[in-house]
Amino acid sequence: MPVFNASMLASTPSPAPEDRPSGENAHMADPVVETDVDRLLKGWNDTLTALDGCVAAVPDPKPELLEDQEAWMREWQSVMANMNACYDRSKVVGVELDLNERDAGLLKEGRKSYKELEALVKGWKAKAVGESPMAPSKQLAPSVQASEAEPQGGVANMGEPRAGGWMSVPKPPR
Repeated sequence: MPVFNASMLASTPSPAPEDRPSGENAHMADPVVETDVDRLLKGWNDTLTALDGCVAAVPDPKPELLEDQEAWMREWQSVMANMNACYDRSKVVGVELDLNERDAGLLKEGRKSYKELEALVKGWKAKAVGESPMAPSKQLAPSVQASEAEPQGGVANMGEPRAGGWMSVPKPPR
């Protein structure tokens, strides 16, 4: 086989245009009509391909990968929604969808990974909310909590808006 070089591109002949039937033979060149079954099976195959990719891309269960895990969980939900839509459509069209052993294993593995990540993410979020610097039970003394919990007049003084987005807050008496 010869080694490729740029001069080969210049010597390549341009392709000849296709002959198109005309006149009475023109009706024989009708485009292929795609049926509902064809569209359903193509969608099902695309969904199985997405399932394979989604299971292959499960992020590690580490707290620092929280955003990746949430993105993966959204992708998993999308794949499951597509699978359910294909199943519903197959019942309308009257076609059975095939799920081979490999794809069934991927589905089972993906469900397991989703449930594990869902539990971990919920736990990490609950822990983060509990350790928030705004959590009054850990930051304020009990006497301060009681006085701030019920502001006078029922509404806390948030200050008055000033030009430029600054807030003016009255200074406490000395």
